This record gives sequence, structure tokens and C-alpha cells, in this order.
Amino acid sequence: MVIAPACRDARMMTVGPECNVRATVRDLTALDGCGFVLELPNGVRLSPDAQVWEGFTPYEGQQVMIRFQQINRATTCQVGRPVHIYCITEIQPTSGQY
Repeated sequence: MVIAPACRDARMMTVGPECNVRATVRDLTALDGCGFVLELPNGVRLSPDAQVWEGFTPYEGQQVMIRFQQINRATTCQVGRPVHIYCITEIQPTSGQY
């Protein structure tokens, strides 16, 4: 498994071993008030603050590692828990070819 950094501004987010929670990007833009959310392996969905996507290009099914904290804020998307993302990195699939 290769982990590629996915953020440009280290002041907003960091990359490294502190990204320790696996998640899958889910595209919920078809739902009113929703966009991309993160889904944990146990099925819990997280609604990250918009800042996370500024230096990151999400797509459906994308595998990432994150570090987050649940926050108390209103959201128009009632599908996930509001969270602040401190760290996000994309997990690049390995092809097994050299």
C-alpha cells in the first residue's frame, strides 16, 4: 500500500502517521444539501467541513486515511456526523507491477 499526500497547505492539515483512520469517499451530491462525505468501515458517515476539500479532489469510492474530531455545527446534509478533518491522505492501490 502506498499513501500519497493529498493536501497542499500544511497549516490546514498535516500528512503522516497521525492519519490513522481508514475511510471511503461517498458522493452524495444527488441528495439535497449534501456533497461528498466520508464513510468509516463500520458504516458511520462523516460530514467534513468544506475546508478539507480545498486541497483535495474527492471521487466516489476513493480510499483515504484521515484524522478527525466531531464538532458541533449545523449541516444541511443530515446523512453524516459533522467533523473537522485534521489530516487526509489518499491510499493509492498497488498494482503489483514494477
